[in-house]
Amino acid sequence: MKDEMNMVELEFEIDTYKIHIFSRSPPSEKPTLAVITLWKDDTIRGYLHFYPDRILLPNPTYDKGPPERIRLRFHMYQFPIIVDILRNEKPLFIEYSEPPPTGILRSGKEPIGEEEKLFHPKE
Repeated sequence: MKDEMNMVELEFEIDTYKIHIFSRSPPSEKPTLAVITLWKDDTIRGYLHFYPDRILLPNPTYDKGPPERIRLRFHMYQFPIIVDILRNEKPLFIEYSEPPPTGILRSGKEPIGEEEKLFHPKE
């Protein structure tokens, strides 16, 4: 049985993002290769940290704020997949809960079979 007094559940919708790719890891998050900052309006709501593919990832965390911010960690091979999600899906949400520490980047509900509108030039 979970002690509800010690549970944390955060969820934020995000509407913009900024990509940071480092030529050298910043001292605060070694050995980070890239960070995507997630915003809702003018407030930072989360960070997606990308690490070399073969290292053990740190757990997701959150900054107590104010404002509260969620930090998720991924391997670098996931970077193009996540950038594609950020570019093509709406709405998007970042979530954190504990215990145990769990982080999620997710889309909202979409109809099954919905096609993405792709531009195909005439040949």
